[in-house]
Amino acid sequence: MTKFIALEPSWDFNSFEPHISELAMFTHWNQLHKKYVNNLNDLAKKYPNIVKYRASEVLRNPNSYFDSEDDKVKYVNNMGGHLCHTLFWYCISPQGTTKTTRFFDTNRRDIEKHLKDEGLARFGSGWSWLLLNGKNELDCYSTQNHNTPFMRLQVPLLCIDLWEHAYYLDYLGARKDWLDTIMKFVDWTKVDYILTRYLNDGVYIIDDMLTN
Repeated sequence: MTKFIALEPSWDFNSFEPHISELAMFTHWNQLHKKYVNNLNDLAKKYPNIVKYRASEVLRNPNSYFDSEDDKVKYVNNMGGHLCHTLFWYCISPQGTTKTTRFFDTNRRDIEKHLKDEGLARFGSGWSWLLLNGKNELDCYSTQNHNTPFMRLQVPLLCIDLWEHAYYLDYLGARKDWLDTIMKFVDWTKVDYILTRYLNDGVYIIDDMLTN
């Protein structure tokens, strides 16, 4: 039976040491990410079809899929958490980017600065985003909690976790140090691939990583 899953990252949890500890990475995925997945699977008992729908479509118009405001909010919060973390795990790697990219070789440093600036300006929990806007232009901003660009009818390409649970164990809440560190591990070839597949085929590949 199809269900929501927290896909295990392609790298080992100790791969980012000494910059990010194995304990921080494993706890982040095994407890925090999986919590959102468990909540979604509980919601799917009431709405079994939500497992079949692409999250990118449901998040664009969640009012069409749920009978109550509480259920809609539960989906937005937990699917937001699930999708954000899945995208985040996919787009980072211990080596960062080792190959050239089509879209991000010349403007990567500007994007990194924009993402860090947005992350530092965000009060409280949230995510800093690189996205494709409605004009098919690259843009950056941050959102609170687990809100995603899909809720603005835009396409997320990369997200950086701003929740303190991502960096408190290693950086004691020093968000700037966390942002300086995590940006070194962004694999821009992965971000490039997400963008290329969406522009060429209209496919958002992260959708297929959210269920089994």
